[in-house]
Amino acid sequence: MKFCIYRLRQVNYIGSTVNIKSRIKKHKFSCHNKKSVQYYSELYKYIRASGLTIKPKIYATYEVNGTKEFNHKMRMLIEQYYIEKYDTINNGLNCVRAFTSAKYKRENTRQWKLNNRDRINKRQRIKVKCEKCGCISNKCNILRHLKTNKCKRIYNNNISNNIYETKEAN
Repeated sequence: MKFCIYRLRQVNYIGSTVNIKSRIKKHKFSCHNKKSVQYYSELYKYIRASGLTIKPKIYATYEVNGTKEFNHKMRMLIEQYYIEKYDTINNGLNCVRAFTSAKYKRENTRQWKLNNRDRINKRQRIKVKCEKCGCISNKCNILRHLKTNKCKRIYNNNISNNIYETKEAN
């Protein structure tokens, strides 16, 4: 698979693509179409506010031969190298890393949980009523609750009683 690493010339943004013409069309669509999911991203807001045109500069072209998953991972690793080299997350318009290792994810998740402990605890204490059985459960555990035998038993009893009451009414 061939791919290239590019930079949008007027802004500090690094990307990678297999088809540069198609990728630039997608950038232009996302930049100027309000229905696009990315229309309000920092990159496109900046481009619109500055009146810039999207013109890429290709830094490098690579070719890798492997499985689809391997090729994608290599592309993301190489793109991440350029993002770090030009520091486009802190001093540019790349919002996210191209590649995140499992170790990096673990460290960041652990740090986020430490920084947001109060927020997490508050969210976990929210109580909700189960729509099936009427029991009260924590919001974060409601899906687990729905799978319990207690919830299934109460729900089935309620359905049986409703069917029985409906037959008596007729």
